[in-house]
Amino acid sequence: MLMMFPTVYAPLLIFLSVLRAVGAETTDPLYLNFHNLYLDESLSLTPQNMTCHKNSSSTDISNGPNLLLPFNRTRIPSSSGSIYIQNYIKKYYKTNLTSPWNVEIDSFVEKNHTFTNLAFTLGGAASQYIVLAAHYDSKIEPEGFIGGIDSATPCAILMYISKFMDHFYLNSSSNIDANLANKDIGLKIVFFDGEEALKQWGPNDSIYGSKHLAKRWINNGVMEKVSLFVLLDLLGSADKSIIPSYFSSTNSNYRLLNDIENEFNSQFKSYNNTKYFNPQELRFQNFNRIVIEDDHIPFVENDVNVLHLIPVPFPKVWHTIDDNFHNLDQDNIKKWAIILTKFTLESLMGNPDQTYNSAFSSSNNTSE
Repeated sequence: MLMMFPTVYAPLLIFLSVLRAVGAETTDPLYLNFHNLYLDESLSLTPQNMTCHKNSSSTDISNGPNLLLPFNRTRIPSSSGSIYIQNYIKKYYKTNLTSPWNVEIDSFVEKNHTFTNLAFTLGGAASQYIVLAAHYDSKIEPEGFIGGIDSATPCAILMYISKFMDHFYLNSSSNIDANLANKDIGLKIVFFDGEEALKQWGPNDSIYGSKHLAKRWINNGVMEKVSLFVLLDLLGSADKSIIPSYFSSTNSNYRLLNDIENEFNSQFKSYNNTKYFNPQELRFQNFNRIVIEDDHIPFVENDVNVLHLIPVPFPKVWHTIDDNFHNLDQDNIKKWAIILTKFTLESLMGNPDQTYNSAFSSSNNTSE
């Protein structure tokens, strides 16, 4: 991505113990049980596994429950590392999830590189879709660039959201399964290839994957069914940059995320001084143009409502060799996973789910 406009998190030490305590008290503990069972094992930064793998011949950890650590490798388009991640993601949706996820593989060759977008859909015959997306490729330079925030963490969070929706779709007593089955609304999880420039960022050397998938969706009629496109990028650092509301068309979605974060912070008191969102930060909307070039461009150009989740200023490790797993923030990653699962569910349902409400309200007596 390219910025076109010049411009200590407290630890979540009690999180799992809080969830265990709340889960024991909740009459419908589906949401709580899910995070209690899967959050830590799915998104933990385990020190003994922190050595980066520069190619797919390294030790295979893709069979384990951790969704983040397999991305701790270079993922340059057409490389063995890229193919490893493609296979890892496809295998995850095929063998680890049990709901009827449909897979769309969009492969193409451009500038002597093979790019492959991966899109997974829950509610394949829906009349409209919410799309959550991130890019999985990494920069060619500097050599050995991993991209912990750019965008290994966003990809792992998308997989975690998918796991949650899969679990909720199969087990919840709510009507989300009926909504999806009745073709009202569907969810698409997209992993773009080729966001980074091959040589020098510009309109002809960037966002290869999103441009190609956008054209494909225009031609097959999917684009006009996308009601909301949410792009995750540069998430997972300890920096305190705010994510502003970039587009007036998604102010309501932005405010929903802000409300979810406020609700989260009110229950976990150590987060009272940490904020990702500021509803008063509207300066970027005044420009009436795209101010950060990223994978959302072809969707904005096709009048899709876009919610761009990228902080400004960019984290200090952006596009440096220091954007690695050692500089990721564990609490930040878990918080993002929690609030985005709730956001996804509420966006699909159109109203807050009782299970989530009970989770937050019940945790009030046991948090800091």
